[in-house]
Amino acid sequence: MKTIILIIALTTMAFLSQTQFGSICYAKTITVSNISADIAMSYNLQTTIDSADAGDVIYIFPSATSYGNITINKSLTLIGAGYNHKVSSITTITLKENSSNTVLYGLNITSSCVIESTIDSGYAISRCKFTGLSLNGETIFINSCIIYSGAGYSNGISINNAENVVISNNIFVNHRTQGAFAIGNSNKYSVLIENNIFFSNNDDTWGVFTSIANADFNNNILYKVQSVGFSNCNMNNNIVFNGADSLPYGDNYGENNIKGKDPEFIDMKGLTCFTFFGDYHLKDTSPGKNAGKDSTDIGIYGSGNAWPEDKGYTGQPPLPIIYDMNVVNKVVGENSKVRVKLDASKAK
Repeated sequence: MKTIILIIALTTMAFLSQTQFGSICYAKTITVSNISADIAMSYNLQTTIDSADAGDVIYIFPSATSYGNITINKSLTLIGAGYNHKVSSITTITLKENSSNTVLYGLNITSSCVIESTIDSGYAISRCKFTGLSLNGETIFINSCIIYSGAGYSNGISINNAENVVISNNIFVNHRTQGAFAIGNSNKYSVLIENNIFFSNNDDTWGVFTSIANADFNNNILYKVQSVGFSNCNMNNNIVFNGADSLPYGDNYGENNIKGKDPEFIDMKGLTCFTFFGDYHLKDTSPGKNAGKDSTDIGIYGSGNAWPEDKGYTGQPPLPIIYDMNVVNKVVGENSKVRVKLDASKAK
């Protein structure tokens, strides 16, 4: 079996142009795998990053083995195969100075991701699974990710007062550890937190926010988690389903928030927390159906940045991918055709 990622340049450029940070012209495309049997251009990710030019696109093949710790000090686009089923895993990612406009896509980040530079901007993290994201700089877009915090994990996202931050259409899972937060440490008016779902893996409600001031907090679902931790925030069209809290409170303000009503997900699999086999679309009878601030659904399937996969939670990038290719007829006669069987997926 060989893993091959099908590269279509026009699709790649279309993806890059969809980001909020502009497209990258004249970029090289580099494939990397840590499996020697794969057909790739490189077999070491950090070496590939070091030798790449600013603006290059690096495709990271799925592997059962992590690619380890990496450091990025230039503008790059890293695209993995996803975080569930076909997985591209990296232990830690450190973004240094000169890493403006770096895009991380379809990656399973198992330990932490840190934007160290305070002067760079234009980061996009999409369709990734991670814990321990620490921000600096400004203009940061985090979309369609699965983010863990709590026992066995670190904090989810520490904003660290970065400016122009959009955290939208993500799934947060807190493993009920006091002091471990899903989102925290922000005092900027330019922070938008919208259309996310916040879960706790315990039936008891638990606070997952800390020290968030002046942000906009719209169209989110708080499922078995407390809403404490906010001050002077504009809070609109959220669902709080934990039997206790309501929004807004204290010096927070806003309207059209829904208290104590089940958001009615399509399929919770009999649980009270996220599972990869669930379906977190809203039923037609849900109080959040078309009830968002923009008249789309509350939760991850609303807004213009809606969760990209109609069914399933895989982190697969929006590219056609060939995972396996096998020649069916091993012996081919004269003027005969070679038959090839592919394990592939469409662009989503």
